[in-house]
Amino acid sequence: MAPGDQTGDPIVRIEGLSKNFGTVRAVDDLSLSIAAGEFFALLGPSGCGKTSLLRLLAGFETPDAGRIVIAGNDMTDVPPHRRPVNMMFQSYALFPHMTVAQNIAFGLNQQGLAKSDIAGRVAEMLHLVQLDGLDRRRPDQLSGGQKQRVALARALARRPAILLLDEPLAALDKNLREETQTELVALQQRLKTTFIVVTHDQREAIVLSQRLAVMRDGRFDQVGTPAEIYEQPANRSVAEFIGEINLIDGEVIASENGVQTIATEAGKAQVLAQSVPMGARVALALRPERLRLEKPNGGDAAMNHFLGTVTGRSYRGDSTLFDVTLACGLKMRVLRQNSGAGTDAVPVGATVAICFSEDAGILLKT
Repeated sequence: MAPGDQTGDPIVRIEGLSKNFGTVRAVDDLSLSIAAGEFFALLGPSGCGKTSLLRLLAGFETPDAGRIVIAGNDMTDVPPHRRPVNMMFQSYALFPHMTVAQNIAFGLNQQGLAKSDIAGRVAEMLHLVQLDGLDRRRPDQLSGGQKQRVALARALARRPAILLLDEPLAALDKNLREETQTELVALQQRLKTTFIVVTHDQREAIVLSQRLAVMRDGRFDQVGTPAEIYEQPANRSVAEFIGEINLIDGEVIASENGVQTIATEAGKAQVLAQSVPMGARVALALRPERLRLEKPNGGDAAMNHFLGTVTGRSYRGDSTLFDVTLACGLKMRVLRQNSGAGTDAVPVGATVAICFSEDAGILLKT
């Protein structure tokens, strides 16, 4: 079983999958299982191979090596229209000359369903995506969010076992995007259909998925739940890609009573033991929200302390992000939640101590 796989009978299983485009290896020997009814995300920067993998699952590309098994059947060489899969494209690809109802019905007509069955399925889909009464409108009469819902309804109308979504929310503005994320999760939970989504947006992947794979150079850097990947990144690359993080290079110099001591250029720090051997070179990873700003001699003496100067501050409404330059020249970021009073209590230029507990740090091998 590949790392991060679900237990039980998977609906999707890829085994040693590879795909080359000329001299570029877009998908490099990937193996993974995805459970029935799971919301799974493929996350990574442009060119990491996530869309190529999605197109392989859809049947739009043929692998150079490996197998794709869907619902227990080998689908490696099966054409797209014979797979129990449908795909929603980033561009939505709606037909401008067709009404909303006609767009939703397109795939059903291709299947040769009876007109009465098609009409019933279209009505069902319109209600499902909250577009009742808009069936006669054309795409140019819809908002961006409504177009997205039409594309989703069309993709779901054929009742696929697996729905593939390629950057489905990329065209929406921030507020609508966040609202639609919640709706998409609720819809997937109601339908119990397996959703596999491609995105480059870390927050979106974390909000949408039950599990996700972080990709780089055609391979999986890490597969796990959002909490596992955020709280325990497998390596420096994952840590830097998922959320904001401070990374401080150091070396393990002591281990006693379940606590390891790390020597860094900023000073010594103690973290809960993480099975890293003595003398190992590591990166101490610290999320900004796990850090506290205190007066130079303030805070809990049992906590780790790094002294520095506030060199920047970004007010975010519910929080403030502080840039702190340590005495060694290293720059760190600290996120403080705003409670109303005292928001401006730490001015730029103030000398501060960055404090953090032993369980706040993650050790990454370098």
